[in-house]
Amino acid sequence: LIYIHKAIDLCVEKNVQKSLDLFYEDCGYILFLKGDYQAAERYLLKSIELYEQFDTYWLRSIAESSLAMIYASDDLRDSALEHFRKAEVFSQKEMAQEELVVLEQARCVLKKANIL
Repeated sequence: LIYIHKAIDLCVEKNVQKSLDLFYEDCGYILFLKGDYQAAERYLLKSIELYEQFDTYWLRSIAESSLAMIYASDDLRDSALEHFRKAEVFSQKEMAQEELVVLEQARCVLKKANIL
């Protein structure tokens, strides 16, 4: 997490926006895994903003799945479902194993919350 923050700071300092999407996503996901959902949400939303700006999607489904689980835990059902559906779409673009694993975790969380 320390190194990701350093990478983010360096990119911001040098005004390099490409790669920030992945650094924000990684940071958000790590914070999510640590249970710091509020900070995770901020970073994940920043990553999605950049994914949309640059029209990229590599590992975006991890950000979307993580947000779906955060919103499910906050009982924000519509937001949870919206991000889960986006995660499903983006996970199919590259079919990366790590994306599919997180998507399945989100599916289980949303089913348990009776959102799916």
